[in-house]
Amino acid sequence: LEMPQTIGKTYEIGGPEKITFDRMLDLIGQAMGKRGVRKIHLPVGTMQTLARYLGKYSFFPVTTDQIAMLLSESTTDDLSYFKELEITPRLFAEGISEYIKPSKKP
Repeated sequence: LEMPQTIGKTYEIGGPEKITFDRMLDLIGQAMGKRGVRKIHLPVGTMQTLARYLGKYSFFPVTTDQIAMLLSESTTDDLSYFKELEITPRLFAEGISEYIKPSKKP
């Protein structure tokens, strides 16, 4: 960041809405033009073990650090950085649709 007021500061970044991981996956799927997103729910212990052994491979979709963040319910209520950084808050669905283009197959 090049704004003088940001020097030496740490920001907890979040959006104007709280969404679950499942909802986030659904919104990403919609942005990709998918009709539905298939999710397989596994026990946390199973995922932690799999991530520990398979996380080093690029095909595995989650790391042990990401699991830890999901378990900590990493959210923030401090949205003052929007004003300080001159950012206009946007919903996740709006933002993700700009970064992900629909796939050719629904």
